[in-house]
Amino acid sequence: MGGEHTPGDWCVHPTDDTLVRRGRTSIAAAYSVDGDWKVAAANARLIASAPDLLTALAALLSYDEQDAGCVPTDAHLDAQNDARAAIAKATTAAEAGAVGTERSEVDQTILPQTEKGS
Repeated sequence: MGGEHTPGDWCVHPTDDTLVRRGRTSIAAAYSVDGDWKVAAANARLIASAPDLLTALAALLSYDEQDAGCVPTDAHLDAQNDARAAIAKATTAAEAGAVGTERSEVDQTILPQTEKGS
């Protein structure tokens, strides 16, 4: 999945498990609110997995929307909308407070909005 972010393969630095890098270039440093290095390392792993999670979520949502043999429940539609919001949060340069309310060009073409009851 494209975007303005540094393309994946992101990984945690082999000797500093609070740094995220692509190849030899560091792209993020993770911290924790209480200074716990184990939490910071877990945050780094989460950050490093972001490109893969974004791609997987978009693929699942796209596959799910192609399944015409299923009548989605309200909970299913809510989950789809949550997935769209997460993708928008990751791919849209929205203003603070409006994150997830605008959809990127990619979202608008491959991830059409599904409304409850439609």
